[in-house]
Amino acid sequence: MIPWVIAFGLIPMNGIRFTMTASGEFHLKDVLPAENFAFIHKIDDVLFSHAGLTQTFVSHFLPDHKEGIDDLIRRVNGFGRDELWNDASPIWTRPQNGRIEMY
Repeated sequence: MIPWVIAFGLIPMNGIRFTMTASGEFHLKDVLPAENFAFIHKIDDVLFSHAGLTQTFVSHFLPDHKEGIDDLIRRVNGFGRDELWNDASPIWTRPQNGRIEMY
């Protein structure tokens, strides 16, 4: 059953809106296109991520990767918690310590 949404329950905030259902529950709704939610973005020849893409991460999770960078980004953006919740992932790595080789 899909709850109906009370229109006055919309509160825009950072690309997310809150909606209140008839039963009084609050839900988060995406207001940005799905392609805007990614761990790595590529604009022209520049990669953007929160922490960077490390050689360790790529060699561990995509050891046989032979396709181009666009395929690699697509695959990483499709990863879930099991792959991304580690210290070498594009959301957690700390490249500023200087001992990490970037991809």
